Amino acid sequence: MFTGAVPEPHIKILGETQEGVLLQCSVLGASPKPKVHWQNRAGDVVPAEEPQVSERGGSYDIILQTTVTKTDHYRCVSTQEEINHQIYTETYVPGHDNLFEDKSSTSTSGVMAAIITIILALVIALLVIVFLVITIMNQRKNKLEYPLPDSDAEPDEAGAEAGAGAGLVADAKTKGSSIEMKQLNGHQLINGSGSTQTTL
Repeated sequence: MFTGAVPEPHIKILGETQEGVLLQCSVLGASPKPKVHWQNRAGDVVPAEEPQVSERGGSYDIILQTTVTKTDHYRCVSTQEEINHQIYTETYVPGHDNLFEDKSSTSTSGVMAAIITIILALVIALLVIVFLVITIMNQRKNKLEYPLPDSDAEPDEAGAEAGAGAGLVADAKTKGSSIEMKQLNGHQLINGSGSTQTTL
């Protein structure tokens, strides 16, 4: 390394986010000011956030972050064009594809569980409704087969029976009452008791 060359970049894996794995590259105390970017193993430039640059006494500290979504080797490259110097540090991000597959499968499992829960709730509600309908229909059927006695009709029937009995008694009294039969020749009078009296 010659005078003015930038120190080797330092790579740190900050963690996982919803978008992928967050990587950070730090280039500290560089002079002259370098250009910093990320590359994948094929040498393609990886999109990154805006670099954070601070200057202290002619030396520069640069921090550059990127989020990757694939398993690969990633390089943080620092280039000082003024002195025709370039240096990089490489890191490997393993198994991130599988990580996203696991998250997707977990999300799918949660959705399926919610759907199954809703279906079970609907089935239970339907069974309750069917049970209530059957119960109400049975109650109505029992009322039709075994109607309660009509309390209003009893006095009328009793009155009719009493009237009929009174009529029979009246007929009996009428028949047993004094029915006079006059025989003009013998002057005989027949009273209600069946005895015969002769009138003078």
